[in-house]
Amino acid sequence: MPKKVKQGKLALTHGQLKRQIVDYLRWHKWLAIPIQQGAFSYHGIADLYIIKYFGYSRGTYQIWVEIKAGKDKQSKAQSKFEIDIFNHGGRYWLVKSLEDLESYLRDCNLL
Repeated sequence: MPKKVKQGKLALTHGQLKRQIVDYLRWHKWLAIPIQQGAFSYHGIADLYIIKYFGYSRGTYQIWVEIKAGKDKQSKAQSKFEIDIFNHGGRYWLVKSLEDLESYLRDCNLL
């Protein structure tokens, strides 16, 4: 049975929350690429890879986004992936709601 997360009065599954986040990002002109874990994937890879070019003066932002519904937490492999991304100069966001994502974007002046 899919896990659900309370968002306002709606309870969203992980898949529904992911779809909502992808739609929101694409509406705001981000290239949002959902990632599927497979046999040859990097173990613990994030749910989304997003990228957007803000012009010559601000450059390109590339961010890995891990989505967690409800009380779900990162696995050890996901935590290792996050550390690997940071160690290579990348950005990684752990998002539990659309509001979390909006907050990250506002804090980084990316909206």
